[in-house]
Amino acid sequence: MKNIEKKIFNFGLCLCLALSNVITALAGGALEQIDITGNVPSPIPGQLVAKLTGIKWDTRSIPIKYSMNNTLDPIPNPLGAPVLTLAQAQAALQTSFDAWNQIPTSFIDMRITGTTANPGLTGFDFVNELSFRTAATFAAIAVSPSTSLIADVDFVGGDDIDGDGDWRRSGGGLSAID
Repeated sequence: MKNIEKKIFNFGLCLCLALSNVITALAGGALEQIDITGNVPSPIPGQLVAKLTGIKWDTRSIPIKYSMNNTLDPIPNPLGAPVLTLAQAQAALQTSFDAWNQIPTSFIDMRITGTTANPGLTGFDFVNELSFRTAATFAAIAVSPSTSLIADVDFVGGDDIDGDGDWRRSGGGLSAID
């Protein structure tokens, strides 16, 4: 009996080793977005049938450039006095980016490339912004919203994508991967 168990174990081990050469483990695992673009009604009234779509950063947009909102320094602490300066927060974020960038199976490259002086809330403005300005109903210290587009999209200069009354990039067309 032990000989059969040993053969099964060895077969399983060989299969795992063989598959490890074919299957690549990706840092962060699979990320998915809910796709409701078909607008298909669900059997449950008031809901839509959705599918999960894998998401990833388009290689044309790497390195991912982040800006830190610099309008609050020190960073407000909802539990009491501020304990973190903007410089400390930026250093911590860059350290986390560096750790992620160095994972051998990660193809991402995230960098803090500057600051933004946005006095309002973050919007859909093609700026990867880490902001400490959050809505009163949001129970976190910082926000960096993410929007995933299911397909490449060209926006026309002057479009107000997020409906906030401004367009942060002027001129001609703008691709969603810029």
